[in-house]
This record gives sequence, C-alpha cells and structure tokens, in this order.
Amino acid sequence: MKIAICDDNKAFVDGLVKYLDKYQIEKCYDFEVDSYFSVEDLYQAIQDKAYKLIFLDIEFPAASQSGIDLANKLRYVEKNFSSEIIFVSGSDSYFRDLLSFQPFGFLEKPVAYKDLVKILDLFFSKAIVTRDVFTYKKSTTSFVLPYNEILYFASYNRKIKVKTLDGSDSFYDRLDNIEKALNQEVFLRVHKSYIINTNFIKDYSLAHVSLINGESIAISTSYAESFVLFLERKFGGESV
Repeated sequence: MKIAICDDNKAFVDGLVKYLDKYQIEKCYDFEVDSYFSVEDLYQAIQDKAYKLIFLDIEFPAASQSGIDLANKLRYVEKNFSSEIIFVSGSDSYFRDLLSFQPFGFLEKPVAYKDLVKILDLFFSKAIVTRDVFTYKKSTTSFVLPYNEILYFASYNRKIKVKTLDGSDSFYDRLDNIEKALNQEVFLRVHKSYIINTNFIKDYSLAHVSLINGESIAISTSYAESFVLFLERKFGGESV
C-alpha cells in the first residue's frame, strides 16, 4: 500500500513520516510513504502511482495551487474516489467547505500522535471491512495490498505468490483460504493454482486469459464454465 504526504513544510513532513514509521512498527503493518512539497508534484506522481491514502495540506501560501485545487482535480477531473484524503491544517475554518471532496478525515496541526493513531486505525479497519484490500502476514508483520494493485495469486510449493502492478511477494498459505478471503465480484479462480483480478483482464478465450501486464494464464477445463458465467454477470453477456 502506498501513502502520500503533501505539505510545503519540510519539518512537518519529516515529523509525520516518523509518526507513520512508528505506527508501522507498533501495528506490524507494512506500507510505503512518499513525500511531496507541492500539489503540482503530487498531481504529476498520481498519473503513475496509486495512493490509497493522501495526507494533504490545505494551504500552500507560496504556490499557485492549494490542497483544495488538488482535491478538486482528483475528485471531479480524474474521477478518483479510491484515494482517501486526510486534510491537515492549522485552522479548522476550512473543514465545512471540504466536505464536498468526501475526505476520510481531518487533522489539525500540530498533529498529535494519538490523533494520527485514531484515524489510521479507523482507515485500516474500514479498508478491511469493505474488503477492498487483501491482508497477509509474514512472521509477525502484516502486509496490506489494495485490490487495485493485485494482478493475481499463484500457488506453488506450499506458498502463495501475489503478483502486483509493481512487483511480487510470497507467503505461506493455501489458495483455497485466499479465495475465501477475497471479494468474489473482483477475483476469480481460473485454475487450481491461479486466482486472477478480473479488472485487469486484457483479452481471453476458453483456454487462456491475458492480463494487462502481458502475462497469459491457462484456464483449466474444470473452471471454464464458471469463467464464462462470471463474464456474463460482470460484463453483461460477453461471449468467449
């Protein structure tokens, strides 16, 4: 999972990064944090990166664009409603005006660690309950992957390989357990050893399905019928 911080105050950004590192250690989560000091830089980065959570300052006095400008672009130009926004500001006078951007929450500067913990606990709880993320453990560390970053799961040698848009990882589990934990409207088992994210299908036949990264995955005979039925339900009767 990727998290972004956008604020023109370097001291504040560094402090928030330290708090997030502390939270990861205490909660045994694993996520990446990128820092930006202007909304223009963050907006450019968003074209190539998917951030599940953004800490966004409201005021950028020396800049031509504000956090409000960026939120407007995300929600009403990019139609991006999958990135949650937590606005941060030294003043609460903006908060009512920001509701139209459907923020996840607000934090007042200076940010207290207990307030950050409270809002992050809520964020991760909501993500897991709404089942738009997949969580797994390696030793005592929990990893959180948004669905929109997962291409497929593959089973081999008693381990599970999870292939993402920018890499892969592996952990011990059974594919049957993974299948039960996933949202069945997004993921589909096409082989005894593969579960794919149907949102990343590029093309398909009765024998193979190709994903957007160019990989082709075999569809076994025992799963062909359920694959066709899934396509009919999801895409409105497309034939194979």
